Amino acid sequence: MPVFHRLIDAKVLLVGGSPAAAWKAELLRAAGAQIRLVSPQICAELAALVSRQPTAFDLYNRDWSPADFDGARLAIMDTDCDLEAASFEQAGRMAGVPVNVIDRPAFCQFQFGSIVNRSPAIISISTDGAAPVLGQAIRRRIETLLPATLSGWTSLAQKLRPRINALYAEGQQRRAFWEGFVDRVFSGDAPDAERLFEPMPKGGRVVFINAGPGDPELLTVKAMRTLQQADVVICDATVPGTIRELARREAQHIEAADIAEMRRLFAANKTVVHVTCSDATPNLAALQAHSIAIDIIPGVTAPQCPTPQWVAA
Repeated sequence: MPVFHRLIDAKVLLVGGSPAAAWKAELLRAAGAQIRLVSPQICAELAALVSRQPTAFDLYNRDWSPADFDGARLAIMDTDCDLEAASFEQAGRMAGVPVNVIDRPAFCQFQFGSIVNRSPAIISISTDGAAPVLGQAIRRRIETLLPATLSGWTSLAQKLRPRINALYAEGQQRRAFWEGFVDRVFSGDAPDAERLFEPMPKGGRVVFINAGPGDPELLTVKAMRTLQQADVVICDATVPGTIRELARREAQHIEAADIAEMRRLFAANKTVVHVTCSDATPNLAALQAHSIAIDIIPGVTAPQCPTPQWVAA
């Protein structure tokens, strides 16, 4: 089960003096942990880290013992010896302290995932130790989707939450504010608290998403985000289930809606997302005639790559 440990000022046992142990020490220090470092020798990277933050480490230049688990929140070891790894895991179980032996899933009670760090927003990806390189590749893909300002926006959300809870009742009104907040986050705007409190327009909106050939891999980031904001989802018969499943879990799914139904949903401040693999133009004029706000998200088609021209060396 994925969890996030709060480690500020918590004691963590780290056994080993290798570069891998140094990397784990940096992660632990970034989370605010107090590290009990036990190893007869430590590498240059770890020695440099200890010298930069001497008060963050309790350094013991010796072999580990079961007593080192006392008061620890977590325990981490780097070793090439299966016998030592097994002994360490057993000692952790006896002490009631979760254990991780670096790169040895068989001796781990928890795993470190690849981390996308936009503190206070943190994303962790785990492959349960099966393919760490795949986890890193997933992390790189996620990194490309996140705006550089995400950290600032998340910090702003922390400060604003009490104010929002006081201003807006729980339910549609409050969720509408946070959906507008999310739109600002992914628009590329810099964090700005005052703009968030400009009067929100009345009425809902209707969004047409062109799903192109029906391949979910070809949906734009904007289309994906809009599906996650939908209150009501309408899909043409040509839209595959793999795209329907991308909508917000709480969204209502209906097969079709006439103008009267669209006007009712609009008046109720609902976000209606109509997904189609065909031309939505015939529906637009009818909706616009009733002053219903409409957005259109065009589809992406698979590019046709030219045949490569080989040149003799």
